[in-house]
Amino acid sequence: CVLRDETMAPRPGRAVDGSMPSIGVSASWAVQCASYMGYFLQFLHQSPGFQRYATGEGPWRQLPVSVLCQKAIWEAFAHYLVHDYKIKGTRNRGKLLSNLTAVGALRVVLAKAKDHCAATSPSIAATTFFTCLEPHGTSSSAVWLRGMTRNMNRIISERCKEAGEDQDNAAPPINIDQVEQVVQAYATAGTTDATTRIFDLLGLWHTHRALGRDEVEGHRLVLLVLLFSAAFARVPQSKVSKTKLACWVAGARPDCCVLTAFGEDLALKQRRVVVGEDDTHWMFDDLQTTQTPGTKLGAFLKNLTPSSDSVEYAPFALQTLPEGVSAASFRVGACNMLAANMPAELAVQVTGHDLTGISAFWEYLRAQYALVIVGAIVLAGWPRLPWGHLGRGPRPASLLPIYGLGVAEAQLELMIVELFHLDSSSPPSFLPRKSLWPLIEAAFASLVMWFEHRAQRGQMGALVVRMRGIYMHIFSQRSAHTAHSTLISWSRRVRARFVEDNRHLTGRWISDDDPRDATSTALGTKVVELQTQLTQVQAQLQSIQTTLAAMAPGSASTQPLPLPPPPPPPPPPPLASQQSQLDEMKEILQTILASMATGAPSPRLQPPPPPLPSSLPPPAPAATLHPMTSFAAASTQSPPTSTAMATGAPLTVHPMTSSSAALAQSPPTSTASAAPAAAPAPPMQPPQAPRPQSPLRGQAASQEPQQHRPSLLAPYAGNPTPTPQLKGMSAADYYVDFKQRKAHANLGRQNRTRAELTVAWLDAMATPAEHAHLSDPEKDRGEQRRVARHLTELIKELFFNAFKAHPSTRAKPPRSVKQGSQALGMNWIPDRLKELGKLTPPVLITPSQVAFATFRARARATERARKRPRCV
Repeated sequence: CVLRDETMAPRPGRAVDGSMPSIGVSASWAVQCASYMGYFLQFLHQSPGFQRYATGEGPWRQLPVSVLCQKAIWEAFAHYLVHDYKIKGTRNRGKLLSNLTAVGALRVVLAKAKDHCAATSPSIAATTFFTCLEPHGTSSSAVWLRGMTRNMNRIISERCKEAGEDQDNAAPPINIDQVEQVVQAYATAGTTDATTRIFDLLGLWHTHRALGRDEVEGHRLVLLVLLFSAAFARVPQSKVSKTKLACWVAGARPDCCVLTAFGEDLALKQRRVVVGEDDTHWMFDDLQTTQTPGTKLGAFLKNLTPSSDSVEYAPFALQTLPEGVSAASFRVGACNMLAANMPAELAVQVTGHDLTGISAFWEYLRAQYALVIVGAIVLAGWPRLPWGHLGRGPRPASLLPIYGLGVAEAQLELMIVELFHLDSSSPPSFLPRKSLWPLIEAAFASLVMWFEHRAQRGQMGALVVRMRGIYMHIFSQRSAHTAHSTLISWSRRVRARFVEDNRHLTGRWISDDDPRDATSTALGTKVVELQTQLTQVQAQLQSIQTTLAAMAPGSASTQPLPLPPPPPPPPPPPLASQQSQLDEMKEILQTILASMATGAPSPRLQPPPPPLPSSLPPPAPAATLHPMTSFAAASTQSPPTSTAMATGAPLTVHPMTSSSAALAQSPPTSTASAAPAAAPAPPMQPPQAPRPQSPLRGQAASQEPQQHRPSLLAPYAGNPTPTPQLKGMSAADYYVDFKQRKAHANLGRQNRTRAELTVAWLDAMATPAEHAHLSDPEKDRGEQRRVARHLTELIKELFFNAFKAHPSTRAKPPRSVKQGSQALGMNWIPDRLKELGKLTPPVLITPSQVAFATFRARARATERARKRPRCV
């Protein structure tokens, strides 16, 4: 017997008999050729002299070779393309064809006719006529076709000039300033979906490709190489069938830094579950759920245009985006920016263009790491290197300034693990001391460096709250204000080190050959050395102060004294004044209510409360706290001060919705929290409390099992009535959180209904053993995510069988129910149930543990039968 070979199934690029075709076989080329042949078939239907050749079986069945070799039919077809045919699609509907489309359609149909004649009845007349397709031919047919296409271009160009239409069909370019404005708009929104869009768009800008699916698949994590303080990846290019070298470096500003966007994406979104070591994990995993990533990326840009119908991002629309912007605008803008800052010999190494047709010289000059860095520097917002020179790229942000404060490396490692949702189900290269751990550390350092920048501008509010809450959890800090001040101090120190490390890029003079360049570089190096020595001296002095404080008799605190003496904290207001203020507020409220009843204006209006300090922006309102957001809840609540608890004084409740406002009114708990916002906070020493263990080691914290879980549902920043967002969250991750906390999030009515339906389906699909595994807080979170993901795959298979069993969708089930098509989100099950309900006859599926257990038994039997070798 011979085992059946399933690898010879027909697919693009290989004929059924196993032979290699000599013509294009890509799906996009097939669609384009079919469209052009549709033009020709419509021409035959509408032309009186050629209607007898138009049949439903295609134009070649009735057309004789003698007609195809006559110039008359092709001249009539060219006239039809220029003057008569009008676009029937949704875009540019009713308009005439452009010159590129018309000439391209003519040449493609001519090539199809040539292949038909050569295959059916080859003749000398046909061979002579179709020499017109030779690009540099000198025959009469070639001269005739060149003259006809030249006239087509001239007529269409004159028509566009008279109508005032743009004759350039290329996408409008986008410069780096517009890219940063797009990032700022989405950062102001601050949702998980907006964060994913930022990472995708910045990845597109630094890759400068209108990403197709094959280009997106090239961003495998296993292909990333860390070298020269940068990340490199080989990206395949479908048109030229070769790879290009993409380079990621640290950006000069947060809005053009792909490392910062990568860290924000990791912090606010859990990555797809990695099943095994052989499971491939993509860098842009959300773009794997669509067949047209370029269209999806273009929609991200169009949603920020003033004419967009996007309700969610309408408040952040930009007036500066050009009309007709698309994903291809990034490549056009990047190419123009590179050409203006470096020679073409270096620019093509970055863009990936193929110049081997010009000279054999380009066969030997291929993209190398040092050549690509030159372009990556420009795209990341840094000043260009001297014209035609190579050099070092920017150094990413470093955690060394934080280690200089006495913070333990293990504590920062645990903070990174918690912030980026790293566990055993994460990509193995992401874990500590693995191949891509330096990239993860650089992304975290970038988040710390731009923490103050984001907080002051009200951007990424969910990320700011999450970072502050995780710091409070790791370092056992109870004051949100102190945690925020410490992160601000870290941010300034990391930023100062980042500026000095990249002085070789920012400290150069305008002239490429200015001799002052060397002097400036030497001066910057000396400043870095002095600053490093000063930091070491401060750390030693701090250690001495800590030792003296511990040795002093009667000392009750082991915390070191801050170097600069802070101003004394203001005394708390007396109870009498608090009571009088409360009575006065009651009188004002009664006056306002009386004026509202009578319709007269209120005679007493107090001025608004003072603004909040800039060092502590208002996080999400307390109304959004729920059992799932453990870190967010910890970061937005301030405990009563020791003075109030010691004296028994009642705590004053202020009429504010933000917890940071309450912090501003409460007495300070330490000298660090009472320091002015403008001055840097004193360094925060790690406490002596026992450190919680990392979930990567398979151990969970036994004392507080709920506090080591990261917050998945960060509230929407900027919404007047914020509620947690389900958009962008997978059903598997929500279900794992639900099983741990035994409660739903504080969702709106519509989102809560969807969440309850999703949880009900997963509960019905899970076995008792899986229920126990998911509910046990001591189990590894990565294994729990794998179990939940397996349940979602079973649900997807159940819906696929339901669509296959229905007569109307048996031949072509929806793409969303196919395995591997997309992650099962929180809206997936309700949407598929609606689709089944709209069928004729409608299909109704009710979650049932008994029915689902039977389905799983049949699925296991089918899987075993499929894996068993079969004989033929």
